[in-house]
Amino acid sequence: MIRIYGIDDCKFTQEVVDKCIELDMEYEYIETLMDEEAIRLFFKNEYKTVPQIFIMGEHMGGYDEFMEYLPN
Repeated sequence: MIRIYGIDDCKFTQEVVDKCIELDMEYEYIETLMDEEAIRLFFKNEYKTVPQIFIMGEHMGGYDEFMEYLPN
């Protein structure tokens, strides 16, 4: 399961979501600005950009790391 923390009007967040849909990957999208737990997560870990992506509960990084993770 992929958990994507992002912002609705971010093109990088949308590209990650689109890739998950295209590749039929199971994912959950959390609108960071609307979720209190997500806001705490960002402050605690000093994440400065979106999206932030977790796979099976493990932080993998952001957009670039996710695109590298995908099969070619």
